[in-house]
Amino acid sequence: MNIEDRKKQSSTKLTVGLTVVKYCGKAYLPFLQRRYRHRKNLPSVENPLLLLSATDLANAIRSREISSVVVVQAYIDRIRAVNPILNAVIEDRFDAALDDALKADKLCNELSVDELREKYPLLGVPFTVKESVGVEGMSQHVGVVARKGMKCEKEGPLMRNLRQAGAIPLCVTNIPEWCCNWETHNVIQGRTFNPYNTSYTPGGSSGGEAALLGAAASLFGVGTDFMGSIRLPAMFCGVFGHRPTRPLVSLEKSVPDWPDPTIQKIMATGPMCRYAKDLPLLLKIMIGENVELAKLDEVVDLKSVKILMPTTFANSIEDTPVDKEIVEKLNLAAEELKKLGCKVERIEIDYNGLFERLLSKYLSADLKEVIDNMTDIPKRDGCNLPFLREYLKWGMGKSTHNIYAIHAQLLIRFNRYYPTHQNVPLIDAFEKQMKNILQNDSVLLFPTFPTAAFKHHGFVKSIPAMVYILLASVFNLPATSIPMGLNKEQMPIGIQVIGGPFQDRLCLSVAQFLETKFGGWVPPPSE
Repeated sequence: MNIEDRKKQSSTKLTVGLTVVKYCGKAYLPFLQRRYRHRKNLPSVENPLLLLSATDLANAIRSREISSVVVVQAYIDRIRAVNPILNAVIEDRFDAALDDALKADKLCNELSVDELREKYPLLGVPFTVKESVGVEGMSQHVGVVARKGMKCEKEGPLMRNLRQAGAIPLCVTNIPEWCCNWETHNVIQGRTFNPYNTSYTPGGSSGGEAALLGAAASLFGVGTDFMGSIRLPAMFCGVFGHRPTRPLVSLEKSVPDWPDPTIQKIMATGPMCRYAKDLPLLLKIMIGENVELAKLDEVVDLKSVKILMPTTFANSIEDTPVDKEIVEKLNLAAEELKKLGCKVERIEIDYNGLFERLLSKYLSADLKEVIDNMTDIPKRDGCNLPFLREYLKWGMGKSTHNIYAIHAQLLIRFNRYYPTHQNVPLIDAFEKQMKNILQNDSVLLFPTFPTAAFKHHGFVKSIPAMVYILLASVFNLPATSIPMGLNKEQMPIGIQVIGGPFQDRLCLSVAQFLETKFGGWVPPPSE
């Protein structure tokens, strides 16, 4: 069977499955979304401390211009003000954070500014953490009822690096069940809402982080990116999010633990923040011992970076074209970089069957053992009966699982629609092609997602549109989601910049430049 025949065969199977999802979604979405039609605005941002970058706050704290206690209290107050509306926090450590802030202020009186800058570059600066990453002594149930009450017993290298730099964790934030959704909802905690309009999702799976950041209730956060789980919510909530090249940032002690080597390459942990100027410092601290691999200390001459742009965008059966406003922002970004002196070049990308091929890479991994350990749905090889029973329980309001988690587990266990043995060779060839294109200081300006945030439950109509977010994950490429202002509906829109392996610094430099030109994060509407 030749390549074209393989494409057609696998495409037909996927089209059938996605068409069913599409029309079922159209039937029940209006009923599901009615309960979220009442919009709630956040309190306005009154404290000017909430509008300073992490870099500037760290400078002010170690220079004794302001105390860490005051900064930490300001963020605690803001979280308490917005969380009743957003439902983004699973568990806080506010009292412990204030104790940490007192210790930071004491240290500022004992060491010189230069010593503090060298040893504790983030001393006294608060941050938030996606619950799946793990903060010692804090909740780590990952949205699974069977794990309710489970705590993180020991932090991994990533959290140790941040604490040793002097940063202070405030809370752990909401996620979908087992991080298996592009929206943020689980049976234990409930649904998290977008700070710009509560009728819309903040995205997922790092949706709690993105919601707090967009609401000016967090300065920077830690997210994970498996299928775009940093970049999609970052775009939906108008902030920056970076997916680093693996294995720069450690995944140790994060849940779920995916031992399969394919998934180990795809899954990444990285920074989310409101200000692009913080990204290099945050990433450098998170990386720790692997920092030389990223060459973050090398000065980037942005004028020498080649900017690649797609000539066309994907057309899917879900009819989700890239919004004109997002295309306009892509073109404006390219124009500004061209004015700077960058060479801008258009490239052809073959989108035909690309979504299913990217998805097949995930499903080529051995995930069944992990899935069996993740759920209390009985294991029965070759039989869908336990899942059909779980769907029925969900329809009656009796299931302890999110509907999307049930469906994700069903697909992974039985692998019905994705002929991975045919698609993986095709996607491996395309990966090689993309990495060749992105070598020699080239980056790709690409949509993060074709539209602004969708309404709650809306992702079922836009699954193939995830092709843009999956590309960097599957190919293990660094990618930064960049906010580019608000659309006509006053919702955040943005783009992403994708680099070659270990060229993270190029992505961060482009993000910093575009922030200066387009303003970056914009505060959400307030009461």
